Amino acid sequence: MYFKRRYSRRNHPIFVFLANMSYITNNDNIYKIGATITAKASPDVKLIIMRYYHRTYYCADVSDPTQKHREYFEKQLIPPAVSKIRQ
Repeated sequence: MYFKRRYSRRNHPIFVFLANMSYITNNDNIYKIGATITAKASPDVKLIIMRYYHRTYYCADVSDPTQKHREYFEKQLIPPAVSKIRQ
């Protein structure tokens, strides 16, 4: 978020507010960071939520967290309570 100086035809300064979307955060996530969940695509692999950004969950594998993070949307994940019942 910043202001940019523009000039009118009569050379008077006009300040224009330019909103940058990066300052807006989403707090509508269901799963908290650090929660253990599973994905619908591979329910046998346990995942830990490492980051939530722009409605995308970035998860790491519990067995090897040094691997590349996997990206999932909320509808692609199985809640922890449901995954415990299936086991």
